[in-house]
Amino acid sequence: MRGALAGATLHLSIAQFMLGRKPRKFDFARRLRAQELVMLLAHFDAFMADSVRAICKGAPDTLKRSKTLTWEGILQCESWDNLVAHLIEEMAFSFGWNSARQKIEALQKEFGVVVSANEKDLVTLETAEQFRHLLVHNDGRVSREYNKRARKALRIGTPIDISRRFIDEVTSAVSMVASDTFIAVATKFFSADPASLTGIWRRNAMPGKIDRKKKGVTIV
Repeated sequence: MRGALAGATLHLSIAQFMLGRKPRKFDFARRLRAQELVMLLAHFDAFMADSVRAICKGAPDTLKRSKTLTWEGILQCESWDNLVAHLIEEMAFSFGWNSARQKIEALQKEFGVVVSANEKDLVTLETAEQFRHLLVHNDGRVSREYNKRARKALRIGTPIDISRRFIDEVTSAVSMVASDTFIAVATKFFSADPASLTGIWRRNAMPGKIDRKKKGVTIV
């Protein structure tokens, strides 16, 4: 094992040794899956924020809100283009605080974009977001807040189960919801023909396309 992964593994081993934990008790596979989960959601959040940026740049009228900006803030922008860019970033930043489900709802409420994401994918993303919160703030262990939000009764302090199967489910959900969003935004704001869009996942197989072993899903 070489490169950045080897260096990160070495640092983790040293940290565990300093904490008095034996290396054989350290679950590297689980740590790697945890990192994969966090990065999957990070990429999803970034894509959704970029979708909002694309909407605002393609249709500046969507920036018309009842929000206010100080004179100082306006002057710091120095030009109209910089001001618009600043407003777009503020919009994307505010949008980013939403959960995956709230993002989908906000796209419809704020921009009229109807994303055909299914409930199963949204539930998977909600679970992944709850897991991410535990990984970042509680070393991946069950908390009272998690039990309350997830309506569980798990033992406090128990490590959450991050299986390879769950990571695959999150990967699929991220791919599908991102593709659904891409199609919805492209057709509404950029007059795109849905059938001509490529490099995306589709929920229903289309004639002449290659099915990648996912029932009812085709990548084109």
